[in-house]
Order: sequence, then C-alpha cells, then structure tokens
Amino acid sequence: MTLALADYNGMLDAIRDNLTNNPLTAGLLRGVHVSWHGEPNPDMLPCALVYLHDRRIPVRKQTISAGMRTDLEIVFSVWVLHYSLNSMDEAVRLRNDLLARVDAALMSDRTLGNRARGVWLEAGNMVSGANEQGAAFSAGAETRLVADTSTTL
Repeated sequence: MTLALADYNGMLDAIRDNLTNNPLTAGLLRGVHVSWHGEPNPDMLPCALVYLHDRRIPVRKQTISAGMRTDLEIVFSVWVLHYSLNSMDEAVRLRNDLLARVDAALMSDRTLGNRARGVWLEAGNMVSGANEQGAAFSAGAETRLVADTSTTL
C-alpha cells in the first residue's frame, strides 16, 4: 500500500520560493519582507504574509474511491501590507501595486512544485486605515491561493 499525504509544509515552501526565489518573477518583490504566520509590524512594511488559512473537502469531488482517497482544497491566505506617510491615496496605490506583483509571482507555479494538481487565486479582504495621530496611513489586501490536492492510502 502506498501512502501519499497532502504536503502542507512543502506547499508553504513552494509559495515562499515563488515569492522570493523564482527566476521568472525575479525582482518583482525586491525590498518586500516575506514572512510565514508572522504578525505584521511597522518595521517590516512593505510586506507579504503567508498563512495556512483553511482546507476544504468538497463533497462533489469525493469519488467512488472514498475511503482510499480524499480530495482536498488547501487554502493559503497571502496578505500584502503597505504604508505611506503622505496620504491614504498613496498607501492604497502602493498596496495595489504590491498586490499585482504578488499575484503575478503566485501565478508563476500552478502546481506548487508538483505538490498540487493545480492552484488558483481567489479574492480576499481589503483594509486601510490611519494611525491614531493621522500621521501614517496603511493599506492591506488579501489574496487566497487554493491548492487542489489529495491524500491517498
């Protein structure tokens, strides 16, 4: 019997490589702090934060081989955060530019190093705000990367 487990850590590593070391997207995220399961803080902006967000086991994908294979959709949340000392408009524009660059880097490997049958992006949340003194502005956006994979016995 061959056991094939979903490679959660390997997928996180592949996402990291796509954001930091991928020759196809080299330079897209130069100067951007990339972290896993970290807490954002002002010293690391701009940044991209990657989290294991959720996993889904869609009933529609479970086949007659139930009990021998479970199809999974593993959802990773990728947050981008940027700031401006000048205006909210500038913070939002910088965030939007960073979001576009992160989306391009994430799209560069549609199998996460052959750890998934395929991946796709889904929209996430958008946030913005000013600090209490109104002297600094920040904006964030979430992209969800969904990996289609399975565990087999």
